[in-house]
Amino acid sequence: MLQLLLDGELWLLVATAAGVLAAAAVFVAGWRRTLPKRLVIATGLNAFFGLWIGLMGTGHLLAVTTKAILGTLPPTSHLWIAIPFGFAIAVPGWWLVARLEPLMKSEATARRQAVWLNAWLAVVLVVPALPLVILPALNLAMLTYASKSARRTFVGGPAG
Repeated sequence: MLQLLLDGELWLLVATAAGVLAAAAVFVAGWRRTLPKRLVIATGLNAFFGLWIGLMGTGHLLAVTTKAILGTLPPTSHLWIAIPFGFAIAVPGWWLVARLEPLMKSEATARRQAVWLNAWLAVVLVVPALPLVILPALNLAMLTYASKSARRTFVGGPAG
């Protein structure tokens, strides 16, 4: 059981599957309510990323603290940065998940919070995992939805 808790690949698989299921649920709910495509896609992306990074951050925190307690954490690991990093990604991830319903209703406060949470996660993830910045960057693009080319790229169809 302890090996499962410490298995990073298992955490990745579970987080990815949960994120895909959450995004699919948002897409189905949004299209049943005939909400605007942009809103459904932005909420679905935030559902996927929020759940995924929330689970990965939680797994990171559990693994680091468990290894520290058992004395199996490599001496080169910097516990003083590993624990805050886990909180810095887990808490905003779960916060994104908690704000999905208001985001789906297109509440301005929820949208602003989602923009700030995704920006925070992008900044936090730049140093240790640059490729992970793609997910919050995509969320920011959908949430701000500024240019006509972005509309064409992310939603499809006419840009006007």
